[in-house]
Amino acid sequence: MSEFVAGALAGAIMGLSVQAYWLLVLAHRPLDAFKRAESRVGTVIVFGGLVAVGGWILVGGLLGALVGAIRPDDIDAVLVPSAAFLVVLLFLAAFALIPALVFLPTWKRHLLFTFLLFAGLFGLLLPNLVVAVQ
Repeated sequence: MSEFVAGALAGAIMGLSVQAYWLLVLAHRPLDAFKRAESRVGTVIVFGGLVAVGGWILVGGLLGALVGAIRPDDIDAVLVPSAAFLVVLLFLAAFALIPALVFLPTWKRHLLFTFLLFAGLFGLLLPNLVVAVQ
């Protein structure tokens, strides 16, 4: 259970960081929907933000439980307690990133930032949190 909580903490950090970053991006370069006064963009942003943060907390908790189940390597690694988990996570994240880069080429910089944040929080921070609570 403590592994799930550690993962949920990493997921909360991920959700809040991604939400703050993308809100800054959208405030700097508003979409057409922001420019129309009759739209309900505010409601969509608040509801979408709550769903996004809640979703990242759930994803983080499940990944934390997974890291706890596979037990990190016994190697005295300083930065990466579970190298196999990091490699699999990076592979799956790249698998999701490549189609996004193809379909959204103008958002390349923002998608790469989100990928690096995901890799750092779930690939490096999460296994260390799980080791800390064990």
